[in-house]
Amino acid sequence: MRFFTFILVFFSVLSITQSVYASVLSLVGDQSTLKVGDVFSIEVLMDTQGEMVNAIGATVVFPDFLHFVKSEEKDSHIPLWVQHPALKSEHISFEGIIPGGLDGQTRIVTRLYFEVEQEGQGLVSFREAQVLLHDGLGTESEVVTEGFHVTTVSGTATRPLRPSLDDEPPSPFTPTILKDADVNGGQTSLIFQTRDTFSGVSHYEVKEGLFGLFKRVESPYELQKEDGTMIVVRAYDYAGNMREAILYPHRYAAYVPEYVVFFSILLVCILFLLALFFFLRKRYYVRSL
Repeated sequence: MRFFTFILVFFSVLSITQSVYASVLSLVGDQSTLKVGDVFSIEVLMDTQGEMVNAIGATVVFPDFLHFVKSEEKDSHIPLWVQHPALKSEHISFEGIIPGGLDGQTRIVTRLYFEVEQEGQGLVSFREAQVLLHDGLGTESEVVTEGFHVTTVSGTATRPLRPSLDDEPPSPFTPTILKDADVNGGQTSLIFQTRDTFSGVSHYEVKEGLFGLFKRVESPYELQKEDGTMIVVRAYDYAGNMREAILYPHRYAAYVPEYVVFFSILLVCILFLLALFFFLRKRYYVRSL
């Protein structure tokens, strides 16, 4: 009988221990009553409960009386986004990686902004959620999710969406080149991430080579050229401000920019042609005498 009691206690303690160490994903927002036209934010928070994790992915659903405006990652603890929070088929999806892992206290994953379109009551919640342990095996952590209840009423909006007064560009950043089997199938990829204090980062654009064209991309971006060409990354915030970062090719000593080499060659050619022109002109002038 004592042995049976011991077994029950042992498995009860084990069960409690497992639940204690489950990662908790929660949606937290302002509890005040919202009015039609108001814009408010909900923070996506993660508490690893002492576990070391290195990846997160989730799908968030919300009532149809809300309109998703944007996401903001300025306070996020996710340094590498495989998929930035974005609206897809009436739900918001995102995936992020944390190189080196993350554990400890509650951390902000992202901040979601919504606009109230109608009166109503509903729940913003997780449809799917996945957290991977930083154990080298990609083991899934047990995940507990917590939603956020929203109540909206008619009336004059007290927090409408106003034009941004943000005139500051996103923070300076340094893109890096990575070749990892877990990123873009092992292809050479460009990793970039920055923050914007006021309106948040809207999107990124990348140009490869001096004469390349800018195109809208997300990090990690699979490079189309692997010949050491110059790479330019531009980060735009929601107010339209832009921050530019340049990666110079390694083939030039002291990272001499490609455009410096190009214009140096062009200048030499122009000087040569001018010298040739004046030489021929002088020679022709002498002969005419």
